[in-house]
Amino acid sequence: MKQLTIGMLILGFLVLSSNLVFADWFSKDEIQMAKAVESPATVKKQAGKIQEMLAKKKSDLNGTEWEVQSKAMSGKGKAEKDVLTFLDNKVSSRNMGAKGFAATNYSLRLLEDNETFTWETMQ
Repeated sequence: MKQLTIGMLILGFLVLSSNLVFADWFSKDEIQMAKAVESPATVKKQAGKIQEMLAKKKSDLNGTEWEVQSKAMSGKGKAEKDVLTFLDNKVSSRNMGAKGFAATNYSLRLLEDNETFTWETMQ
């Protein structure tokens, strides 16, 4: 009888604990769903702010030069030094320019953390 009582107490404790865990888990999901469903006006306003931030960052990059090192993703080989220049909404590489590649347009993105910008170009 004593073992049955202890077993029932442990079982009751586990049920209560799991209810608290699941309640917290479901409430987090509900909050995330509520954030995901935003009004079109809010989405448009946020998109406008992001576009402003991207335009400002492009303006900040304009006329700058960056000394960089590139290395194969495999890790093999020697790191190659290069200079990237951002001018007139284009990016150029000193090393690639020497090989006949002209400056190219680049696109700028803001990552989900709303702090990190990335750029890319293709030729």
